[in-house]
Amino acid sequence: MDDSNSNDGASKPPRSTRGILAGQIERLGPAFRQRLARDRDQLEALLATASAGGPDAAAALRDFEISAHKLHGTAAMFGYEALGAAAGELEAGAHDVVIAGDIPADLEQRLRPRLQSLEREIELAISTATVASSAADDQTK
Repeated sequence: MDDSNSNDGASKPPRSTRGILAGQIERLGPAFRQRLARDRDQLEALLATASAGGPDAAAALRDFEISAHKLHGTAAMFGYEALGAAAGELEAGAHDVVIAGDIPADLEQRLRPRLQSLEREIELAISTATVASSAADDQTK
């Protein structure tokens, strides 16, 4: 069996799984950065719903925790360590409340500083990508 990766008959070593994954992550990076603004807005809306109390509060808080969890893992995968850490802190704060089983009256005050920290990291990731994209555009002109 021929392990070559081309049609010209020259034998090349197969790409490693790690190399393939790295290429996929690189291609998906711009979509991830575009998603960050939507994630920020979703977290804001979920915190508002959970903080307001009412019949949807518990579900909103659980969705808030899940959204922070997903962002925590995805940010780390794309190399945004500080963003991932901020999302992890937000997730941990929400998880503590979920586990306690009661939504406290001061939920907004408990989670707002962590959400603001995450939002700063999101803005930094978006602005850094925008600057890099502009620089790349300038080089192609």
